[in-house]
Amino acid sequence: MQAATEYLVSYGKNGEFGRFAASEPLACRRGDALVIETNRGVELGKVIRSADPEHARLLGGGLPGRIVRHPSPDDLQQRDRLRVRNQQLFHSARAHVARLGLSLEILDAEILLDGKQAVLHVLRWEAASADGLALAVSEALGLSAVIHDLALPANHDDHDDHDDHAEDHGCGSGGWGSGGCGSGGCGSGGCGSCSSGGCSSAVPATHAETARPQSISLL
Repeated sequence: MQAATEYLVSYGKNGEFGRFAASEPLACRRGDALVIETNRGVELGKVIRSADPEHARLLGGGLPGRIVRHPSPDDLQQRDRLRVRNQQLFHSARAHVARLGLSLEILDAEILLDGKQAVLHVLRWEAASADGLALAVSEALGLSAVIHDLALPANHDDHDDHDDHAEDHGCGSGGWGSGGCGSGGCGSGGCGSCSSGGCSSAVPATHAETARPQSISLL
């Protein structure tokens, strides 16, 4: 097992991945869990492989995300507890969609490691149909919820549900919808080029489309 300071790490329920760096070399195998700071917040990720300069180029350069630590027993227990809460979040979000009469489908839901940040993965039929959903879920479950719409283009700014109700978090001073992800920002390749989650609540995953034509090695 070799030590490195940068790794490609996958995270989230949509299979996002990006470059993440530690302050000192870490010895990791493929599949090892790490606590990382992404453009979404602090969460658990899984090591794909060590990162090299070619990965940085293909993912847009910029600053990588941060490897916080190897997970502690408390982190792993929290992960197990959140599996139950994720189901509660999913069913609660679907109930709010029905109550509010929204034209969207809840595909998945996840709560990050801190137990406070939540992401709802949706498909919307209308651009403004998610009004009130994030706020309703946040108030009902005591979470800071954001909407990640998988159907909208990457340049769509979803201010309705995110900017007013979600805290800035992750990857330095930036966050979703703030042009953040460290000093680079989504457009300039910050935070591992925000490799698939995007820097707004409405950016679809794009890592697979970007990686395959470039023959990037993930092994």
